[in-house]
Amino acid sequence: MRVGTMGYAAHSGLGHLIRDFYRHGMLQRILVLPHPNYTNFPEWYPSQIRHTMDDHEAFLDNIDVLLLFENAFQWQVPKKAHRRGIPIALIPNYEYTPFPPRVHPDLFICASQLDIDYYSARWPTTFIPIPVNTDKIPWRKREQALVFVHNAGHGGHQHRNGTPELLKALEYVKSPISLIVRAQPEEQRMHTLLSRGCDDKRVRVELKELPGEEDLWTTGDVYVAPEKYNGMSLPLQEAFAAGMLVMTTKRYPMTTWLPPGPMIPVSGFEKHRMAVTLDRAVIDPRSIAKVIDQWYGTDISAYSILGAEWAQNNSWDVLRPKYLQALASLL
Repeated sequence: MRVGTMGYAAHSGLGHLIRDFYRHGMLQRILVLPHPNYTNFPEWYPSQIRHTMDDHEAFLDNIDVLLLFENAFQWQVPKKAHRRGIPIALIPNYEYTPFPPRVHPDLFICASQLDIDYYSARWPTTFIPIPVNTDKIPWRKREQALVFVHNAGHGGHQHRNGTPELLKALEYVKSPISLIVRAQPEEQRMHTLLSRGCDDKRVRVELKELPGEEDLWTTGDVYVAPEKYNGMSLPLQEAFAAGMLVMTTKRYPMTTWLPPGPMIPVSGFEKHRMAVTLDRAVIDPRSIAKVIDQWYGTDISAYSILGAEWAQNNSWDVLRPKYLQALASLL
């Protein structure tokens, strides 16, 4: 079975997700799309399996199944695949996937319970979480909540990751925490935000590319991410798998798989229109500060061990056969 996909080769959530599927033998052909804003790394993939839009017909000639992640971006390719009779599977993200999709996939592989809620009543679906790369994300036992980490990345649409609220919360945090805030160096919006909002001596700002993805999770005890919305959230999964205490907003579907103890209460929800109309959490910075102070200095060993167990149950070794079975069912 030859599986092909199309997407970005860039330092973004989707870029790293596609690369991880390739590294684990799930993808045999890649149609690389140039990212309009970030540096592109087409060399991530060997030239003999890499295609561009200029030779997308050859890409389709060499695949049996088209696997899409979130959004095809160039929908003429899946339209041609559909006309050719090539089955299409889509791993949706309810926030960003066109709803309904511009081409009807033969199967939705839902990695989030929230995606199941949106798609299962209308189309063929199966629920398979995104596997955790336990080789790339080495687990380490964290014992005390002293160093907090916030990976802002590119910030997310309208600061989805809650970075402004976290910076504001520092005004109310009484504990002598150490907070590391990381963001992509090429994202000017994050430069602007962090340059004006980080004069607190407890904060260390890192605007640089790290040597490897695993370096995001080697330092720190607590991953704090007051997200406003996000159904999948790979950073939360990776932080949990690395053994960190995950401190995020108390909202569905995170409440279905993360320990609820360190979750940040929300003040309410407001309607927000993206691919669908979704519930966006309203977060009071004082609530973030209260939870940080409650957990600072506490023993988090049990939570760290829970993360290791969860990672093993959701590893590539466990979930890869389920993905292969779902794709093979389309042939």
